[in-house]
Amino acid sequence: ALADVYATIDLARLVRKCQPKLYKYLFDLRNKKKVTGMLNLQKQEIVLHVSSRYPATLGCIAPIVPLAQHPRNNNGIIVFDLRHDPAPLLNLTVQEIQDRLFVSKKDLPEGEERIPLKTVHINKCPALAPMATINPQQTEKWLIDPELAAKHADTLRANPALNKKIMQVHEGHDFPATSDPDQNLYGGGFFSDGDRRKMNDLIDMSAKDLSKTRMQFDDPRIPEMLFRYRARNWPQSLSPEEQQQWDRFRKDKLSNPEADSGITLNEYKKQLAEKVMQPETSSHDRAILLELADWPASINL
Repeated sequence: ALADVYATIDLARLVRKCQPKLYKYLFDLRNKKKVTGMLNLQKQEIVLHVSSRYPATLGCIAPIVPLAQHPRNNNGIIVFDLRHDPAPLLNLTVQEIQDRLFVSKKDLPEGEERIPLKTVHINKCPALAPMATINPQQTEKWLIDPELAAKHADTLRANPALNKKIMQVHEGHDFPATSDPDQNLYGGGFFSDGDRRKMNDLIDMSAKDLSKTRMQFDDPRIPEMLFRYRARNWPQSLSPEEQQQWDRFRKDKLSNPEADSGITLNEYKKQLAEKVMQPETSSHDRAILLELADWPASINL
């Protein structure tokens, strides 16, 4: 975790050095009043929101409009992704919206989509920007139609009762917590003193000893964390059954859009192919791209 902190700090320094105006703009969004001004529930202006909760294929960006204060979190503003038709939000009942909001996409009935509501936390320095900051080339690339977004926003603003409805949807509900320890490291509480002592012992063990350890832990996250620790650092220490388990995990991460990996293997290949076919790509760069395209096969993916 400490290595992540150092990497984040160095990355922030690099952004400050290379893009000082961008750095200052985002740094100033620590101010909750500034964020609240952009997500004003009276004005309901369209803004751009950058978040990993939007697909990487869409640039992790979306045009949004603020609709309601979160009923249980004073720092939460509920927004709507204006790429989508607001008709289901307007026409469905509170229960029907909950059934299509607080659920994983893979668990939705065939043909149904999640209601595109999200909560922006004004105390977490969200990345927001005016719509004017995006140019026509970017809107085309990220499939953002400003005219359609404005039309959807007008439809939502014309329904003043929607504010109360959205608050009812979120009253007593939240998104299901993830069970993946990689994504839930800070979401499952602190490790017990006993578990921390055992984890310190694990650090000093050899790969051979790690594969044989039968330590029992209080926290259910640790066994899976230990398995992935071994697989990532000493794959040769895995048994045949463990290797199959690791291969399944990797393939799911790279092929399942719901695995929160940022980009799937198919999208990776598609983007490489597009770059290879671009006329301005040099022969040197094309050779590198082709090597990258061969990479999945080299690790049996």
